[in-house]
Amino acid sequence: MNRHRYPYVPSEPMPPGLTIRDTMEHLGISGGKLARALGLSEGEVASLLEGSLALTDDIARGLEATLGVPASLWSNLERQYRELQSAPRPKAPAEASASF
Repeated sequence: MNRHRYPYVPSEPMPPGLTIRDTMEHLGISGGKLARALGLSEGEVASLLEGSLALTDDIARGLEATLGVPASLWSNLERQYRELQSAPRPKAPAEASASF
């Protein structure tokens, strides 16, 4: 069987903050508690969650210590997010067929 693989490219890059927020909710950790644990202000945590504050290696290690999720996961999510933000976006199928 010949299988073709097509890479999944989301239409909009998703910041690691979405996963951070889900993990916080699951563990019952507030934004204030996370801010204190990371040594950030609550405003900085809000910016981290929305993707406007970059997730540094120090933040990734703090997230690992606070949320129990490996720093490597946070770093990989951040790298992928920033790469997708800067990459040209493929046309949606409807847009591609309209150009014929």
